[in-house]
Amino acid sequence: MLLTWLQSTLSKSVLSRVLGATHSYEVWETIHEYFQMQTKVRARQLRTDLRSVQLEGKTMREYLLQIKSIADELAGVGSPVKHEEYVDAILVNLPQEYAPVVAVIEGNFTTPPVNEIEAQLLSFESRSNRFRQQSIPVVNYASHDGSGSRGRSFGGRGAYGASAVNRGGHRGGTSGRGRGGRFANFQCQICLKFGHTANVCHFRANASYQPPDSMVLYDPTTQQPINFKSSNTWTNPNLKSSTPTDAPSQGVSAEAHTSRLNPPIYIYIYIYE
Repeated sequence: MLLTWLQSTLSKSVLSRVLGATHSYEVWETIHEYFQMQTKVRARQLRTDLRSVQLEGKTMREYLLQIKSIADELAGVGSPVKHEEYVDAILVNLPQEYAPVVAVIEGNFTTPPVNEIEAQLLSFESRSNRFRQQSIPVVNYASHDGSGSRGRSFGGRGAYGASAVNRGGHRGGTSGRGRGGRFANFQCQICLKFGHTANVCHFRANASYQPPDSMVLYDPTTQQPINFKSSNTWTNPNLKSSTPTDAPSQGVSAEAHTSRLNPPIYIYIYIYE
């Protein structure tokens, strides 16, 4: 009667394994062996999962919770995880950036409690994230600040309507009027716009064009500002006036040594504030 009652309480999958048993103890032994084998297989699989948990794609809190869940399941199947094994499962698959904190934990003579290890890892993650967020604006600033320097710009100005040619007779290799490239810091001496030089400015052929009043021109010899808007001329301050005795030999007077703003080879120095 007991055998019949036991067989009536079993599921079909288990009942098929105890068919042929003639005594109740045979049913119990068969069931025990079957589930013990299933438990061992499950425990082996869980330990494999415990050693293969990765932090990639997870936060540290999610990583630690996944390890704890597997450890609890192992305890539920009768195969609890030892303290050292639990700590090894936490530390073994951490990425290289956690090497400093892992070295501190493993350097202790005794294995720290799990709660202490988890607190150290969470604190390290928080600090790393904060430093990473602070470094992003610095990198962006450094990558976009290449054209923000101030200083003096030296440039020659050719005749209106002519291409800029250096003294050796070779044409300069400038290209484009845009702000990009190696001319991003150059200011045109004609229209005062940045991104191109005077030899490619479309105002160079306009003899009547005058720069805006905000333009500051500096004397190349004295480095003093020159008010050129009133007379559109510049007089060399180092030139001495001719005397009546040497005027015939000089052939010109001091007043004659004035130069228009648009001679073909005159050099100006601009300082951008």
